[in-house]
Amino acid sequence: MGAEEVIESGGLTLCLEQSQFGPRIPFVYDEGPHNWLAWVLNEALQGGVPGFVAAVERRELTGNRAVTARPADADDDLAKAAIAWRELTGGELGDDVYAVSVTWTGKALFMPRAVLLDLVRRLEAMRAAAEKPPAPWLFLLNVINHEPHPDEQGWLVELEARAAEFDKLTRGASDLDPSVAARRRLLLFELEEYGLLTFHAGEHRATWLERWRLPTLLGYQQATLAIRRYWDTLARLNRIDSPPSVPTLLSVRSVLGAAVSVDWFRGAVPTPSGWDADDWLAFCERSLQDAGLGEHYSGELFIHQGGFRGVIAWRRDDGVHPSVVSARLR
Repeated sequence: MGAEEVIESGGLTLCLEQSQFGPRIPFVYDEGPHNWLAWVLNEALQGGVPGFVAAVERRELTGNRAVTARPADADDDLAKAAIAWRELTGGELGDDVYAVSVTWTGKALFMPRAVLLDLVRRLEAMRAAAEKPPAPWLFLLNVINHEPHPDEQGWLVELEARAAEFDKLTRGASDLDPSVAARRRLLLFELEEYGLLTFHAGEHRATWLERWRLPTLLGYQQATLAIRRYWDTLARLNRIDSPPSVPTLLSVRSVLGAAVSVDWFRGAVPTPSGWDADDWLAFCERSLQDAGLGEHYSGELFIHQGGFRGVIAWRRDDGVHPSVVSARLR
């Protein structure tokens, strides 16, 4: 399929281009209505707006941070919209109308709901019939699809067994045990290769892990997303004025090597009375940053500030960078 091929519906003609998973609408960085629709359709086709078709069928608002599709309402100037649609397509807008928009433009294309549904359904069918690349698609560093290849489930089931077995074997074990440290690093590096310690498409991976009932791997992915959320909090910004320093692998940021271990969120570290959860973590991260930890692999940092004393447990999950694992007041 070449870029000159098109899809037509309701008098509207859109160019197509081929991707690894079938046709999509070429992105054009302008502010025209074709571009707004292209963004919305591609987000729907590539998993950016789960349940898009079902929502439009029910005449509901749907979208994400980038795009929106909603039924027209009483505040919309449908007379003006009808003129614009007639000029664009030569057809009538009708009275079952949807507005599609890209957030940063502040503008919308008003179109018949039937045309929007027809375009998405036909494009989905074309993509379903297209020849697909080999696995993996979703569980890797550079994600190429919002859904996994059928073979990926078996791989993840095996990885779940290894991760759960490690949790079982190391429950109560000391981080000072060299064999524990080595096995943890190997497991974390493997999780990283499957994308479970990265953010991009993390919500999609979490959805499939939950569907496949793989709780240990789901916990790692959810902890990774929790670290990403924490990085954007005002609490962290108030205590640590520098952005988080983390490795970048194949242009993807990983939390392995970050100053907060995934086990902080996997272990549900309790928040002391009188503290905000994010501020408590930011305090612990800053305390670790200011401490002289030497060359040890792991240890405990004793803190005494104001009227409280506490202990911060830390270790080098990647073998190099110290990370906060847990903390408690004494």
